[in-house]
Amino acid sequence: MKRNMEWKLSNSNKCPLCFSEIEDRIHIYRCRDHLAIAHRNQQLILLRKKLAKSNTNPLITNHIIRALRQYTGGFHISKIPIPDPKLDPNTIDYESLNTFFEIGVDNIISGVISSDITDVQKRYASQYNVGEKFSILSWNRSLIKALLDFSNSIWQYRSGILHDQKELSRETMIQEKAVELLLDLKRDPYRLPYDWRDLVVRTPAEILESPMAKIRS
Repeated sequence: MKRNMEWKLSNSNKCPLCFSEIEDRIHIYRCRDHLAIAHRNQQLILLRKKLAKSNTNPLITNHIIRALRQYTGGFHISKIPIPDPKLDPNTIDYESLNTFFEIGVDNIISGVISSDITDVQKRYASQYNVGEKFSILSWNRSLIKALLDFSNSIWQYRSGILHDQKELSRETMIQEKAVELLLDLKRDPYRLPYDWRDLVVRTPAEILESPMAKIRS
């Protein structure tokens, strides 16, 4: 929307989801709209599954997810504490990951990776004999694809909401998502992702007023 306004294609540069901040590239990943946060968390869960499927070193997976949570939350990407080499044999991996994240999360979610993270995966694959047909080149490709899929999903969600033809207000959509989460909690109280709690604290009256609540009841 910032670019659209500069190109005189729009009279507003505000985010079409939260309506409170100027929408530039970074804001799309950090928008504090309730549904945008919920969608990003879903995509982070999916990203973790994709990395596990490609036999990614859990150390890499955990710190990529950590960095993305910090980035999308608007926080500085913190460095990984380096343990004493005598106590942890993976010290070199922590150092390599810190170097990798220095290229910037904005580059990482654009599919840029470095030899630092590849070296961490190589050591892991060698140490734990990961798969008979494991290929570091194939792993590189799967990592890049997973990161691009995450990035594209955020953009597609934003565009889908902006151009959605359904006659649902944003408040109604939030109410319906709250109902879905409430039903999920009844099935399994431990499945709720951390950042979705803001939807669950909606008042009972708001939840019960949702059309979805009436249909499912």
